[in-house]
Amino acid sequence: MTRTTKGTVATLGLWTVSLLVMPLPAPAQAVQQILQEAEAAHSDRLRGVQNVTLVEDVMGIAQTTYLETEVVDGHTQLRPRFTIVSGARVDEAPGEFFPQTALFHPELADRIRLEGAGEVDGNATHVLVVEDFEGVPGWEELSAPEGEFIPQRGELHLDSSLLVLRKLTLEGDMVYDGERAATTTVVHFEDYREAEGFLMPFRTRVELQLPTSLVSAEEREQMRQAFQELQRELEAAPPEQREMMERIMGPRMEEMAEMFEGETIEVAQEVREVRVNAGPPEEL
Repeated sequence: MTRTTKGTVATLGLWTVSLLVMPLPAPAQAVQQILQEAEAAHSDRLRGVQNVTLVEDVMGIAQTTYLETEVVDGHTQLRPRFTIVSGARVDEAPGEFFPQTALFHPELADRIRLEGAGEVDGNATHVLVVEDFEGVPGWEELSAPEGEFIPQRGELHLDSSLLVLRKLTLEGDMVYDGERAATTTVVHFEDYREAEGFLMPFRTRVELQLPTSLVSAEEREQMRQAFQELQRELEAAPPEQREMMERIMGPRMEEMAEMFEGETIEVAQEVREVRVNAGPPEEL
Protein backbone atom coordinates (compact mmCIF):
# COMPACT_ATOMS: atom_id res chain seq x y z
CA MET A 1 0.00 0.00 0.00
CA THR A 2 1.32 3.44 -0.88
CA ARG A 3 2.13 6.16 1.60
CA THR A 4 -0.59 8.26 -0.08
CA THR A 5 -3.24 5.62 0.59
CA LYS A 6 -2.11 5.21 4.19
CA GLY A 7 -2.19 8.95 4.51
CA THR A 8 -5.80 8.88 3.40
CA VAL A 9 -6.67 6.60 6.30
CA ALA A 10 -5.01 8.92 8.72
CA THR A 11 -6.49 12.07 7.14
CA LEU A 12 -10.04 10.78 7.02
CA GLY A 13 -9.70 9.61 10.59
CA LEU A 14 -8.03 12.73 11.90
CA TRP A 15 -10.96 15.03 11.09
CA THR A 16 -13.91 12.87 12.05
CA VAL A 17 -14.88 13.61 15.66
CA SER A 18 -13.95 17.28 15.29
CA LEU A 19 -17.58 17.78 14.28
CA LEU A 20 -19.13 16.66 17.51
CA VAL A 21 -19.33 19.52 19.98
CA MET A 22 -20.57 22.64 18.22
CA PRO A 23 -23.65 24.75 19.08
CA LEU A 24 -26.40 23.69 16.71
CA PRO A 25 -29.78 24.70 15.30
CA ALA A 26 -33.17 23.34 16.35
CA PRO A 27 -33.64 21.24 18.21
CA ALA A 28 -30.62 23.16 19.47
CA GLN A 29 -31.21 22.52 23.15
CA ALA A 30 -31.17 18.72 22.73
CA VAL A 31 -28.13 18.80 20.47
CA GLN A 32 -26.21 21.15 22.73
CA GLN A 33 -26.90 18.91 25.70
CA ILE A 34 -25.58 15.87 23.83
CA LEU A 35 -22.46 17.70 22.78
CA GLN A 36 -21.84 19.16 26.22
CA GLU A 37 -21.99 15.64 27.64
CA ALA A 38 -19.58 14.45 24.94
CA GLU A 39 -17.19 17.28 25.79
CA ALA A 40 -17.35 16.47 29.50
CA ALA A 41 -16.63 12.79 28.82
CA HIS A 42 -13.77 13.74 26.52
CA SER A 43 -12.19 16.04 29.10
CA ASP A 44 -12.56 13.47 31.86
CA ARG A 45 -10.82 10.77 29.79
CA LEU A 46 -7.91 13.06 28.99
CA ARG A 47 -7.38 14.12 32.58
CA GLY A 48 -3.77 13.40 33.48
CA VAL A 49 -2.85 12.39 29.92
CA GLN A 50 0.19 14.23 28.59
CA ASN A 51 1.09 12.05 25.64
CA VAL A 52 0.03 8.84 23.91
CA THR A 53 1.98 6.44 21.71
CA LEU A 54 0.02 4.16 19.37
CA VAL A 55 1.59 1.06 17.84
CA GLU A 56 -0.59 0.11 14.87
CA ASP A 57 -0.93 -2.29 11.99
CA VAL A 58 -2.10 -0.68 8.73
CA MET A 59 -2.75 -3.35 6.12
CA GLY A 60 0.13 -5.43 7.46
CA ILE A 61 2.55 -2.51 7.79
CA ALA A 62 3.75 -1.47 11.26
CA GLN A 63 3.24 2.16 12.21
CA THR A 64 3.93 4.08 15.41
CA THR A 65 2.23 7.42 16.08
CA TYR A 66 3.15 9.82 18.87
CA LEU A 67 0.58 12.35 20.15
CA GLU A 68 0.63 15.05 22.81
CA THR A 69 -2.16 16.89 24.61
CA GLU A 70 -2.59 20.56 23.87
CA VAL A 71 -5.10 23.15 25.07
CA VAL A 72 -6.87 24.77 22.10
CA ASP A 73 -9.46 27.48 22.74
CA GLY A 74 -9.82 26.23 26.31
CA HIS A 75 -10.29 22.59 25.28
CA THR A 76 -7.78 19.79 25.77
CA GLN A 77 -7.02 17.88 22.57
CA LEU A 78 -4.61 15.22 21.41
CA ARG A 79 -2.50 16.23 18.42
CA PRO A 80 -0.25 13.90 16.42
CA ARG A 81 3.39 15.03 16.42
CA PHE A 82 5.03 12.39 14.25
CA THR A 83 4.61 8.92 12.80
CA ILE A 84 7.27 6.25 12.31
CA VAL A 85 6.74 3.96 9.31
CA SER A 86 9.36 1.41 8.26
CA GLY A 87 11.93 3.18 10.40
CA ALA A 88 11.32 6.58 8.82
CA ARG A 89 9.89 9.50 10.81
CA VAL A 90 7.20 11.68 9.24
CA ASP A 91 6.28 14.86 11.12
CA GLU A 92 2.59 15.66 11.16
CA ALA A 93 1.32 18.91 9.68
CA PRO A 94 0.44 21.66 12.20
CA GLY A 95 -3.23 21.68 13.15
CA GLU A 96 -3.95 18.00 12.59
CA PHE A 97 -6.04 16.27 15.24
CA PHE A 98 -6.43 12.76 16.55
CA PRO A 99 -9.92 11.56 15.52
CA GLN A 100 -11.32 10.43 18.85
CA THR A 101 -10.36 13.57 20.76
CA ALA A 102 -10.52 16.40 18.22
CA LEU A 103 -14.00 17.40 19.32
CA PHE A 104 -13.85 21.14 18.88
CA HIS A 105 -14.16 22.89 15.56
CA PRO A 106 -15.63 26.37 16.15
CA GLU A 107 -16.01 27.10 12.43
CA LEU A 108 -18.71 24.43 12.28
CA ALA A 109 -20.97 26.29 14.70
CA ASP A 110 -24.62 26.22 13.67
CA ARG A 111 -23.91 23.67 10.94
CA ILE A 112 -24.69 20.44 12.77
CA ARG A 113 -28.19 19.16 13.36
CA LEU A 114 -29.61 16.18 15.21
CA GLU A 115 -31.14 13.82 12.65
CA GLY A 116 -32.50 11.36 15.22
CA ALA A 117 -31.60 8.04 16.81
CA GLY A 118 -29.68 5.25 15.13
CA GLU A 119 -27.79 2.03 15.78
CA VAL A 120 -24.35 0.72 14.84
CA ASP A 121 -23.39 -2.88 15.59
CA GLY A 122 -26.04 -3.09 18.29
CA ASN A 123 -25.02 0.19 19.91
CA ALA A 124 -27.62 2.98 20.18
CA THR A 125 -26.41 6.23 18.61
CA HIS A 126 -27.27 9.88 18.13
CA VAL A 127 -27.22 10.68 14.40
CA LEU A 128 -25.61 14.06 13.68
CA VAL A 129 -25.58 15.59 10.21
CA VAL A 130 -23.49 18.35 8.62
CA GLU A 131 -24.25 19.64 5.12
CA ASP A 132 -22.08 22.74 4.89
CA PHE A 133 -18.27 22.50 4.97
CA GLU A 134 -17.52 25.65 2.99
CA GLY A 135 -14.75 27.73 4.52
CA VAL A 136 -14.02 25.23 7.30
CA PRO A 137 -10.23 24.69 7.58
CA GLY A 138 -9.30 21.07 7.01
CA TRP A 139 -12.76 20.12 5.77
CA GLU A 140 -13.15 21.94 2.48
CA GLU A 141 -10.74 19.54 0.81
CA LEU A 142 -9.44 16.26 2.23
CA SER A 143 -6.55 14.38 0.69
CA ALA A 144 -7.46 11.19 -1.16
CA PRO A 145 -5.49 8.68 -3.24
CA GLU A 146 -4.04 10.65 -6.17
CA GLY A 147 -6.49 13.51 -5.72
CA GLU A 148 -8.78 15.46 -3.41
CA PHE A 149 -12.05 14.71 -1.68
CA ILE A 150 -14.52 17.57 -1.24
CA PRO A 151 -17.17 16.67 1.37
CA GLN A 152 -20.76 17.77 0.80
CA ARG A 153 -22.55 15.90 3.58
CA GLY A 154 -21.41 14.16 6.73
CA GLU A 155 -23.40 11.76 8.91
CA LEU A 156 -21.94 10.89 12.30
CA HIS A 157 -23.14 8.19 14.67
CA LEU A 158 -22.26 9.17 18.24
CA ASP A 159 -22.66 6.38 20.81
CA SER A 160 -25.53 7.34 23.10
CA SER A 161 -23.87 5.82 26.15
CA LEU A 162 -20.10 6.15 25.72
CA LEU A 163 -20.38 9.35 23.65
CA VAL A 164 -17.71 8.20 21.18
CA LEU A 165 -17.90 8.04 17.43
CA ARG A 166 -19.09 4.71 16.01
CA LYS A 167 -19.41 5.54 12.33
CA LEU A 168 -18.84 8.39 9.90
CA THR A 169 -20.25 8.61 6.39
CA LEU A 170 -18.95 11.33 4.09
CA GLU A 171 -20.63 12.03 0.78
CA GLY A 172 -18.91 14.34 -1.66
CA ASP A 173 -16.87 14.71 -4.81
CA MET A 174 -13.50 13.26 -5.65
CA VAL A 175 -11.34 15.41 -7.90
CA TYR A 176 -8.70 13.67 -9.99
CA ASP A 177 -6.75 15.03 -12.94
CA GLY A 178 -9.18 17.92 -13.32
CA GLU A 179 -12.29 15.71 -13.31
CA ARG A 180 -14.89 15.50 -10.58
CA ALA A 181 -17.24 12.66 -9.60
CA ALA A 182 -19.53 11.85 -6.67
CA THR A 183 -18.29 9.30 -4.15
CA THR A 184 -18.88 8.10 -0.60
CA THR A 185 -16.44 7.26 2.18
CA VAL A 186 -17.48 5.32 5.29
CA VAL A 187 -15.31 5.10 8.41
CA HIS A 188 -16.09 2.46 11.06
CA PHE A 189 -14.72 2.82 14.60
CA GLU A 190 -14.75 -0.57 16.31
CA ASP A 191 -13.51 -2.51 19.33
CA TYR A 192 -13.33 0.35 21.82
CA ARG A 193 -11.00 -0.33 24.75
CA GLU A 194 -9.73 1.66 27.71
CA ALA A 195 -6.04 2.31 28.31
CA GLU A 196 -5.42 4.08 31.60
CA GLY A 197 -8.71 5.90 31.19
CA PHE A 198 -8.04 6.77 27.55
CA LEU A 199 -10.85 5.26 25.45
CA MET A 200 -10.25 4.60 21.76
CA PRO A 201 -11.16 2.21 18.92
CA PHE A 202 -8.61 -0.55 18.46
CA ARG A 203 -9.86 -1.13 14.92
CA THR A 204 -10.74 1.46 12.28
CA ARG A 205 -12.00 0.51 8.82
CA VAL A 206 -12.21 2.96 5.94
CA GLU A 207 -14.32 2.10 2.89
CA LEU A 208 -13.43 4.43 0.02
CA GLN A 209 -15.53 4.22 -3.12
CA LEU A 210 -13.57 4.66 -6.34
CA PRO A 211 -15.67 6.44 -8.98
CA THR A 212 -15.40 4.40 -12.18
CA SER A 213 -15.42 7.62 -14.19
CA LEU A 214 -12.16 8.70 -12.51
CA VAL A 215 -10.34 5.37 -12.43
CA SER A 216 -9.98 4.01 -15.94
CA ALA A 217 -9.82 0.35 -16.81
CA GLU A 218 -6.19 0.92 -17.78
CA GLU A 219 -5.32 2.43 -14.39
CA ARG A 220 -7.12 -0.39 -12.59
CA GLU A 221 -5.15 -2.89 -14.66
CA GLN A 222 -1.91 -1.14 -13.74
CA MET A 223 -2.81 -1.45 -10.06
CA ARG A 224 -3.59 -5.13 -10.53
CA GLN A 225 -0.31 -5.75 -12.36
CA ALA A 226 1.68 -3.98 -9.63
CA PHE A 227 0.10 -6.23 -7.04
CA GLN A 228 0.83 -9.33 -9.13
CA GLU A 229 4.46 -8.22 -9.43
CA LEU A 230 4.61 -7.95 -5.64
CA GLN A 231 3.34 -11.52 -5.41
CA ARG A 232 5.99 -12.74 -7.88
CA GLU A 233 8.76 -10.98 -5.96
CA LEU A 234 7.53 -12.61 -2.78
CA GLU A 235 7.60 -16.04 -4.36
CA ALA A 236 11.14 -15.48 -5.69
CA ALA A 237 12.54 -14.12 -2.42
CA PRO A 238 14.97 -16.16 -0.28
CA PRO A 239 13.16 -18.51 2.14
CA GLU A 240 13.97 -16.43 5.24
CA GLN A 241 12.81 -13.19 3.64
CA ARG A 242 9.72 -14.81 2.16
CA GLU A 243 8.78 -16.29 5.53
CA MET A 244 9.13 -12.92 7.20
CA MET A 245 7.05 -11.11 4.53
CA GLU A 246 4.36 -13.78 4.59
CA ARG A 247 4.17 -13.49 8.36
CA ILE A 248 3.73 -9.72 8.07
CA MET A 249 1.57 -9.44 4.96
CA GLY A 250 0.09 -12.89 4.57
CA PRO A 251 -3.24 -12.12 6.28
CA ARG A 252 -3.61 -8.99 4.10
CA MET A 253 -2.70 -10.38 0.69
CA GLU A 254 -6.17 -11.71 -0.01
CA GLU A 255 -7.75 -8.44 1.15
CA MET A 256 -5.45 -6.47 -1.15
CA ALA A 257 -6.30 -8.71 -4.10
CA GLU A 258 -10.03 -8.16 -3.54
CA MET A 259 -9.44 -4.43 -3.14
CA PHE A 260 -7.96 -4.13 -6.64
CA GLU A 261 -10.75 -6.18 -8.17
CA GLY A 262 -13.67 -4.10 -6.89
CA GLU A 263 -14.84 -0.50 -6.94
CA THR A 264 -14.29 0.07 -3.23
CA ILE A 265 -11.00 0.22 -1.36
CA GLU A 266 -11.16 -0.96 2.25
CA VAL A 267 -8.24 -0.16 4.53
CA ALA A 268 -8.06 -1.54 8.06
CA GLN A 269 -6.04 0.05 10.84
CA GLU A 270 -5.58 -1.94 14.05
CA VAL A 271 -4.02 -0.78 17.30
CA ARG A 272 -1.58 -3.29 18.80
CA GLU A 273 -0.43 -1.27 21.80
CA VAL A 274 -1.26 1.98 23.61
CA ARG A 275 1.30 3.70 25.84
CA VAL A 276 0.08 6.59 27.97
CA ASN A 277 2.57 9.18 29.32
CA ALA A 278 5.53 7.08 28.18
CA GLY A 279 7.16 9.96 26.30
CA PRO A 280 8.32 10.02 22.67
CA PRO A 281 9.21 6.62 21.17
CA GLU A 282 12.67 6.04 19.80
CA GLU A 283 12.91 6.08 16.04
CA LEU A 284 13.36 2.56 14.75
